[in-house]
Amino acid sequence: MHRTACFASLWLYHHHAGFYAERKAFSSGEILFKCRGKTFVHRRCINFPVVKFKCCSIGNVEYIPLTPEPGSAQPELRVGERILPLFPLSLVVQPSATVPLHIFEMRYRLLFNRIKDGDKLFGIVLYNKNNDSVARYGCMMELVRFEPLPDGRMLTVNVGKERFRVNHIISDKPYITALVAPVEDERESCDDTVFSLGESVWTQLNQVLTLSNKLYGKSVQWSEDLRRLSPDSNSSRDWHRLVMFSHKVSQVLDIPVQDQQLLLQTQSTRARFQHQLEMLEQARKFLAAQLAINDALDKRSF
Repeated sequence: MHRTACFASLWLYHHHAGFYAERKAFSSGEILFKCRGKTFVHRRCINFPVVKFKCCSIGNVEYIPLTPEPGSAQPELRVGERILPLFPLSLVVQPSATVPLHIFEMRYRLLFNRIKDGDKLFGIVLYNKNNDSVARYGCMMELVRFEPLPDGRMLTVNVGKERFRVNHIISDKPYITALVAPVEDERESCDDTVFSLGESVWTQLNQVLTLSNKLYGKSVQWSEDLRRLSPDSNSSRDWHRLVMFSHKVSQVLDIPVQDQQLLLQTQSTRARFQHQLEMLEQARKFLAAQLAINDALDKRSF
């Protein structure tokens, strides 16, 4: 089945690394979102023309109801599981992404006041407002900056750590808590062909950026974090680095949250790269065609 996905033609969230370092990160260039009574802050994306492409799905997003079943007992913790407070939002966070949140609802003030004095961990999961449910897979976040305001609200900065699977919703009061288990990509799928796919993704990504810069008269560069993780023929075959690179690429693709969720939840590095390559190839062809049309029109104008 094919799904329709929207891509900003510049394909950039290049500001993900470092723009939260100063207080001004909570002023200009931000947008406020509301979800389940909460408000959170996310940086406004650069406004460029948007083009729609069709891309193959790599599965379906699985959701779990937020309200616990009446009378259901909490299952015993299994090896690897932990209890984690959840923050449902209308966005998908990839590992290593930085997300600023503006907290003012009382129950989430309570959540952050509790974790700031503890392990500083909570989970962000994609919220489905149609049936009050959340995606089965989310990203564990670490609170790295906490700034209380005089009226009780708080400004926070949080960094994605690892993915998890929601196994059981424990409670939805005063805030949502769940039993979760960590999720990793399958190591057996990470052979030489997967490293080659990673190199192809990096090549295509740079081609798209070059074409986009030329088409829109920009000189944008990739972040240092992305360049550091990028694979090449001379780099060591580091599986963890390759997986983190695949998540970093997902961060810079300006695609709908459903597609972001699919990239997050897949446990195959190969499938993630193949999905990214398909989207990048379509973007490259579109940008190249736009440039060719512009060149032809410029020549005819003389």
